[in-house]
Amino acid sequence: MSRADLILKLTVGKDKRTVEPVETGGRISYFFRTYSANLKKILPINLIYAAIFALPLVFSFMVLPMLVSNYVYSGKNFIGNFGIGFPNIADSYIDAVNYLHYIRRILVFPCMIGSAFIAFFGLSGLFHCSRGLMWGEKVKIKSFFRGIKKLWKPFIVLDCGFSIVLAAFLYGLDWHTCLLNTTGATWASYLVSIIVGIVAALTVILLMITLPSIACYDFKLVDHIKNSVLFICVMPIQSVFVAAFTVGLLAISLVSPYISMVIGFLLIMSGFMFFTMMWTTYGQYLFDNYICTQVDKDGNRMEVKIQKKTKNNTTEYTASKGNSRKAEKVKNNNYNTQTTSNNSNNQKKKKPQNTYSSSYKRKPSNNKKK
Repeated sequence: MSRADLILKLTVGKDKRTVEPVETGGRISYFFRTYSANLKKILPINLIYAAIFALPLVFSFMVLPMLVSNYVYSGKNFIGNFGIGFPNIADSYIDAVNYLHYIRRILVFPCMIGSAFIAFFGLSGLFHCSRGLMWGEKVKIKSFFRGIKKLWKPFIVLDCGFSIVLAAFLYGLDWHTCLLNTTGATWASYLVSIIVGIVAALTVILLMITLPSIACYDFKLVDHIKNSVLFICVMPIQSVFVAAFTVGLLAISLVSPYISMVIGFLLIMSGFMFFTMMWTTYGQYLFDNYICTQVDKDGNRMEVKIQKKTKNNTTEYTASKGNSRKAEKVKNNNYNTQTTSNNSNNQKKKKPQNTYSSSYKRKPSNNKKK
């Protein structure tokens, strides 16, 4: 399936913006300009979100693992006797590691999953504010609570799926690292860790586009997810890069406990809005280029021409729709195909069975004799 076919399968419609589109220029520079210009609005909104929803998340991911490790390893002697003086009794390193992973499974991971569920629910308000700031709308503190009121239903559904993926990732990776540090990892543990890692990465990329889409459009949740999958297929490298950049910034906290505390402080101050606005910027870049170009001011699908140029010919896809705001599935047997041959002027036409139409045109070859 070509890239043009994927674009024509997008569910399209009018977005929720209440102001005229602004001139963004470069998306990266526009993101930083908007973030710095609205920092006075971002700080209180981020602090309210952190106080209500995110403090347990920061504690569970950045403080609690350090406290558990200190508790398990404090007072342990893994060296034993040096051969001088009275002999010392060495503690078993394997027993200590097994006990550490045991506490993680019964205490740390449930706290992480529960706090992530609460924090994810509050993201509905942050994405509502982020989409307004990136569109140039007036955003106040009450906009945060208005966003939760409007968007909590689809966010709860995605929150449940995200919690399941997070639980599988944490427990699967913990099982592998426990074996790796004690008796030795097996092929099964390697396979499980790779699978849960891939699923977690795909989930992050999917949410990176789906959450801004929910804030910007009134589609059904299935259509939001479908559009996100299509966008990932259309822009795979860019989507992976933005997701990797997000995860990489958060992964710096694993370097040392001090860096983890600094990143936790930055998240509480304005970091959560930083990431939601970054994801919203990328999502609106996709929406403006592939959805807004297919609809008119009333949200009706217009006739769209997408050209795919090759070395010897040009393929042109045309899609037109009536007054419906949602695109229906395009079937191959419903196309109105027109072919212009180099050797003949005959045209073959098929009567379209629905309101969609598509044309395929081939440029004359450059090797034609003069």
